[in-house]
Amino acid sequence: MFRTALLSLTCLFSCLVYGQNPESILIRADSLFEAEAFDNAFEAYQEVISFYLEAKNFEQLAETGLKFANLCYTKKEYARGISFLEPIIPMISTHLQNTASLGRVYSFLGYLQTQDFRIGDAIKSYELALNQFQAVDPYSDSAIYTIKEIAGLCTRQLEYDRSLSYLRVAEESNRTGRYLFNIHNLFFLNYYHMGKLDQANAYYASALDLVHRDKDLRQLKTNAFLLFIEQKDLPTAAKILEDLKSYQVDEPTVLLYEARLADATGDSKTADLKFRQTVASLEKGFSQKKRTTAKVLCEIGDYYTATGDLNYAISLYHLALIQVYPDFNNPDPASLPTLDQVEQESWAMSAARQKGRALFARYKRDGHAADLELASQCFELAQAAAEEVRRGYRSEAAAVSLGEYGYDGVEEAIAVEAELYSLDKSNKHLEAIYYWMERSRAAVLTESIERSRNAQLLAIPDSMVVAERELRQALASAGIRSDLNLLDSLQNAYTLLNRTLQVKYPDWERYLSSFKPLALEEVQTQLAQTNAGMLLFFWGKKQVSVLRIDRKKITWLDLGSPDELELLVLSYLNFFSDRNQISNNPDRFSALSYGLFTRLHLDELLQGKESMWIIPDGPLSFLPFETLLSDKADTGGPANWSYLLYKHNIRTGISASTVFQSFPVPEIPGKILAFAPLFKDNARGLTSLPESEAEVRVWQEGKLNTQVGVGTLCNWRNFLDMSSNARIVHLATHARIDSLRMEPEIELADTTLGLAELYQLEYPNSLIILSACESGLGRYQRGEGVMNLNRAFTYNGAAALITGLWTVNDAATAQLMGTFAKSIEAGLPASEALRSAKLDWLNRADLSADRKSPFYWAALVYNGPEFQYLPKKSWPFWYFLIPIGIAILVIIRRFIRTNQAKQTVDNRGSK
Repeated sequence: MFRTALLSLTCLFSCLVYGQNPESILIRADSLFEAEAFDNAFEAYQEVISFYLEAKNFEQLAETGLKFANLCYTKKEYARGISFLEPIIPMISTHLQNTASLGRVYSFLGYLQTQDFRIGDAIKSYELALNQFQAVDPYSDSAIYTIKEIAGLCTRQLEYDRSLSYLRVAEESNRTGRYLFNIHNLFFLNYYHMGKLDQANAYYASALDLVHRDKDLRQLKTNAFLLFIEQKDLPTAAKILEDLKSYQVDEPTVLLYEARLADATGDSKTADLKFRQTVASLEKGFSQKKRTTAKVLCEIGDYYTATGDLNYAISLYHLALIQVYPDFNNPDPASLPTLDQVEQESWAMSAARQKGRALFARYKRDGHAADLELASQCFELAQAAAEEVRRGYRSEAAAVSLGEYGYDGVEEAIAVEAELYSLDKSNKHLEAIYYWMERSRAAVLTESIERSRNAQLLAIPDSMVVAERELRQALASAGIRSDLNLLDSLQNAYTLLNRTLQVKYPDWERYLSSFKPLALEEVQTQLAQTNAGMLLFFWGKKQVSVLRIDRKKITWLDLGSPDELELLVLSYLNFFSDRNQISNNPDRFSALSYGLFTRLHLDELLQGKESMWIIPDGPLSFLPFETLLSDKADTGGPANWSYLLYKHNIRTGISASTVFQSFPVPEIPGKILAFAPLFKDNARGLTSLPESEAEVRVWQEGKLNTQVGVGTLCNWRNFLDMSSNARIVHLATHARIDSLRMEPEIELADTTLGLAELYQLEYPNSLIILSACESGLGRYQRGEGVMNLNRAFTYNGAAALITGLWTVNDAATAQLMGTFAKSIEAGLPASEALRSAKLDWLNRADLSADRKSPFYWAALVYNGPEFQYLPKKSWPFWYFLIPIGIAILVIIRRFIRTNQAKQTVDNRGSK
C-alpha cells in the first residue's frame, strides 16, 4: 500500500515538473504499470500512442506499443494486445528504419498469439520477426531465440520434421551458445515424439552437459523420464523421479510420473491411485486454463480407456476440452463446445476425438444410442479443430502429415455413422459418411485446387492472383526440396503479401478460405446429367467400405477387413509386372480377377450404370478396375474374357469434389502439344523409345492445332515455352519412382522432372497425357492419396490426366493413341475416346490372343473430370458462298422491284 502511494506521488511530481508532453505521460504510464494500477496505465499508454500516431513518430510508436502489449500480457488480455498490434504493424513496417524494432513487435505479437492459442498465427509472426532480425545479424541472440520459439511451436503442432529443420539452423548459427541447451532439449523432444529413441538419448546426454540452471535441469529430466519409461529402463526412470522430487517439481507432475512408473511395473492399484491424485491436484488450478493440463488429462484418459473405466475416461476428456476452449465451461460430459468456438490447438483436436472414441466404446458395451449421437458430434468437433490447425501449417508436407495423423479418427467417425444408420436408416448418416470420406482424401491438394478456382472467379487483379500463386507454388517446391533458407524467405514474403491483400481486397479472404467438400446433393445433380454413378472407397486399418451414389440413391457397404483384400489386390497387380504373366497363367488370372470382382461387390455396385466414377483408396488406387472379369466362366483366354471395359466406362478421381470442380472453360480451344524425347542411342542412360515418335505424330494426321517436339527438342526450356497455352499436353517418355524419396519423376531430353519442378507449371483446364512407364504410381499417403505425377499436374490446374500404371509397351501405346486422337478430333469426350481406343484394340482381327491381354491395352487410365477438346471448326469453302449468294439474290430482287415500280409509274404517266 505504501509502495503504491509513493509511486502515485512520483507520478504526480512528474506531471508537475514535465507537463503533459508524451514523455511525461509515458513516465506516468510506466509508474502506474509498476504500481499495478493497470486500468489507469492502459489509459495513459493509449494517450501516448494517440500522440505518436498523429505525429507519425513510428519509432516511439513501436516502443510504446510494446509496453501496451506487455500490459495486455500481464493482465492476460491477450486478444486485446493482438488486436492492438496487428493494425499498427503495416504502418510501422512501411516507415520504420530500425528493422530490429519491427522484429521485436512481430516477436511480441507471436508471443501473445501463442498465449491466445493461435499457434499458426504465432508461427507466422515469429517468422516475420526472424526475417527482421536476420536482416541485421543472422547470428544474433534475437534471431536464435526466434528460431528456437518457432521450432518449439512446430513441435507443439506435431510438425516434428519442420521443427528439426529450424533447430539445425539454430544450432549452426548459435555462436554465443546462449540458447544451446534449449535447442538440444527441443531436439531431444522431437526425436522422442517421432519414436527415434537413439537420437533422443544422444541429445538428452548432450543437453545434460549443457545445463547451467536448476530450472533447466528440472525441465530436461521431466522430459527424460518419459523416454526411459518408453525404453523400459525403469531403474533410470525411478532415479530421475527421485531427482525431480528433490528439485521441488510441481505436485501434479510428480504424481503423474509415479502413476506412470507404477503402470510400467505392473502395479495397477498404485497406478490408479496416483492417476486419480494427479487429477485432483490439477483441479486446483483449473480456473487458469492451460493446454498442458489438457494434455495430461487426455493422457490419463487414455489409461482409463485402455483399462475399461470408460465413464471416468470420458469425464477426463471433457475436462481437457474445457481447458483448451476459453469460452467453454459446461461441466456436463454430455455437452460440447460449439463449432464456432473451435480453437487452432492440437489438443482441442485430440481431446474431442478421444472423447468420441471412448463414447463409441461405451455404446458398444452398454448400447445407449445417446452415446453414439454424442460420439458423432465429438468427431465433427475434432475434424473442425483439425482443419483449423491445418490452416496454421506453413508447408504442404506438414498439412499432409496431419491428414495421416487424423485418418484413424475418420475411420472411427465413419463406423459411428454406419452404426447410427443401422439403427434408424436415416440418409443423413449416409450423407455424413460421404462428407467424412471426402474430407479424408487429398484435402491439402483439393484446397489448392479450390483456391485456383476462386481466383479465377473473383474480381481480384490478375497480377495479384499470379503473385500469390507463384509464391505458393514456390513454397511447395521449396518444401519438397527441404531448402530451409529459401523456404523462410518465401514464407515471409507470402505472409506479407496476404496481409496486404486482405486489407486491400475484401474478396481475398474468400479466396483463401479452406476447402469445403462439394455438397452431396450437387454431386447427385452432376451425376444425373449423364446418368452416371460414383463409388467412393475408404481403406481403413480395421475396415474397408464403399459408398455408392447415383442421382436418387445412396448405398453404403462394409467390405470387411483390409488384410485379406490387400493380399488379393497385390496378387492381382503382380500379373502386370511382366507382359507374359497373364498369358502364362490365364486360369489363375481369370479366377483372381473374378474373385476381386465379387469380393468388391461390383456386380451390385455397378448394376444399371454404364458410366461410373470410381474414387479409390489404399491399394485400390493402383487397381485397373476395367480389367476385372464379370463372368466366372471366363476360361477362353484374354481375347474372350468379359472385361468390365465392355459394359462400363470407368473413370477414376482424387475425390468427388475434384471430379466436379467447375473451372471457367477457355473460349479459345487452344493447341495440342506432343513431346517424344526418343532417347536415341540410349541418351542419358535411358532406354530408347523409337515407337514414341509415331505415338505423338498421330496428332498431326488430322486438322487439329498441334505442335510436336521430337528428340532433343524436348528439353525443359522448350517444354516451359510451348506448353503454357496448350489444352492437351502429351508426353511420350519415361517415368519412374525415385527409389530413395519414393517420389515420381518424368524424363525430358535434357533433364529429370520431379514434383518440385512440376509444381512450377500451370495448366488451367487442360488434359495431360503421360503415356510413360508407371506415371500413375507413387507413394501412398493415408489421408492424401497417391503422391504421384497426377498430383503435381492437378495442383496446377490440370482438368484431367491419362497416366500409366505399369511399364507400358510403347508400340501398343502408339496404336492406342492413334485411335484416341481420331476420337478426340471427332468430338468424343476424353474418357470415352480412351475407352473406344481400348475396345478397338480388343476387336482387331489382326492381333493375336496374347496381344489382347490387358497388359497391352489397360495400363493407361483416365483420372479427373470429364474433358472434351473443342477444336476450331473448319468450315468448307462453299459455306462462305452462302451469305454472298443470299446478298446477291437480295440485290437482284430489289433491282427487279425498283424497275417494276418505275415501269408502273411510267405507265400511269402515259395514261
